[in-house]
Formats: sequence, structure tokens, C-alpha cells
Amino acid sequence: MVANRGLEAFCRPRVMAHTADHPKELAALVETLARRLDALAADNALMRAELAKRNTPPEVSVEWTPLKRAWRGRFSYETARAWCELGYVRAIKQGGRWLVDPVSLRAAVTSRVSGAA
Repeated sequence: MVANRGLEAFCRPRVMAHTADHPKELAALVETLARRLDALAADNALMRAELAKRNTPPEVSVEWTPLKRAWRGRFSYETARAWCELGYVRAIKQGGRWLVDPVSLRAAVTSRVSGAA
């Protein structure tokens, strides 16, 4: 295995008698560390942005339906409302009414009936 010489040099501890005797060397080390930290921070920001792009689901148009109309009675209305509040069903609250994605509600009911949840 070929060792990374740059990393070896970076990780190797430097022995200094007193830092007061070597202020220029210490300043150079601090500057090197600061540049590497800045480079790592920029690299992390790029990777987080790439992950955010990959993990964002594509926008799908949703036909919002009032919960009372979409609900089919396998569970109580209050249970379905609680699922909306807990985020089990894709829903929004508008003027005191729950509007749900009917596909999401069916998926939640199916998963609860089949025992998958």
C-alpha cells in the first residue's frame, strides 16, 4: 500500500523545545491548519449540497382532498386525523380542516392493516 506522504507529514508530531523559541514555525503550522480547515469546510458544504439534491424527492402534483371525504372508515376519523398530525399521512391544515393526499392516506391505512407499520 502506498502511503500518502502529505498526510504522513501532516500527522507526524513535531517536536519543539519551546514554542516561544519557534514563533515563525508555529505561525506557519497554524496557517497550514487554517487553510486545510477552510478547504475541508468548503468540501463538506459541496457534499451536503449534493446530498440534498439527491435526497429531495421530485415534485409531484398532489390533489389535496379534505380528510372527511378521503377517509373510508377502516379506522376512526380521529385516528386518521392523528396520523396527519404525526406525519404518517401527507397532509396540510387549512382553516382548521385537514387536506390530505389520498394516495398517502391509502398507503397509511394499508400499512396499518397489513401490520407493516
